Amino acid sequence: MNIQPSFSLFLALLLALVFGVAYNLLVTRLNRCGDTEPYTAILVVGGVLITLAFTALFIPRRAALITVAFFIATGAPMMIGDIVRYMRKRERGRKLLK
Repeated sequence: MNIQPSFSLFLALLLALVFGVAYNLLVTRLNRCGDTEPYTAILVVGGVLITLAFTALFIPRRAALITVAFFIATGAPMMIGDIVRYMRKRERGRKLLK
């Protein structure tokens, strides 16, 4: 498959850049409002899903689904691990306060 540069590809890349900047501003605002530590993995997953959605516009459906499957296979353990690590850290903090 040969992906030729086109206006639609350029536009999608520009929109992806705008999304990236806006998403960064959102995360910055969330950090100011409170602790986002328990949600870090979820925020990363959200950003990755948007990236995959943009990519899926330009690659065959089968390739997009395979890519999503691999992201799930590699990302789910990290996301679950992040949540478990946060819960353990929070529990240790509670024990210290007792």
